[in-house]
Amino acid sequence: MIDRITYLIYLFPMSTTPRPKEPHLFREWVKYELKLRGYTMTAVAKTQGVGREVPSSVFRRHRPKWEKIIANILEMMPCELWPERYPGESVIVPVGKRKSTRKTRGAQ
Repeated sequence: MIDRITYLIYLFPMSTTPRPKEPHLFREWVKYELKLRGYTMTAVAKTQGVGREVPSSVFRRHRPKWEKIIANILEMMPCELWPERYPGESVIVPVGKRKSTRKTRGAQ
């Protein structure tokens, strides 16, 4: 039986391999790409000062901060990695503070 890294190298021999569409392969592809650049998900978490399971949440739900961090390490845009989360976007626009639509006291 071959180990996981050998299998991934067989599946994705070059780092320019396109993003797989299947979720289970995509997750492994991201981990493989990070490994090529000297990172693991745990190392990414340590660089940000959070627990090791936090960056993995990006595979389960929309996490713009972590999508951007992982995409930067992979030298990609978040919309390239997760196109289903950014429909119709070719570049990501930075998100600033949202303006509240609630009226404040004394405002008319």
